[in-house]
Amino acid sequence: MNEFLGIIQHPIEGCAYLIYIGLFLRWRHPKSWNKLLDGLAVKSDYSSISTFFKKEDIKA
Repeated sequence: MNEFLGIIQHPIEGCAYLIYIGLFLRWRHPKSWNKLLDGLAVKSDYSSISTFFKKEDIKA
């Protein structure tokens, strides 16, 4: 693992590798990818935006 991380010369290159890995996982394992994204998503109860809108305006 250290050998692989050692070849990364620039932060942008590391970001590109993360994107490539994400694209590969999304292509080969779409259900697992969606489960991962659901697990990382922030669950919102709309309480933070209720100060800006009336309850009738919020349709969940």
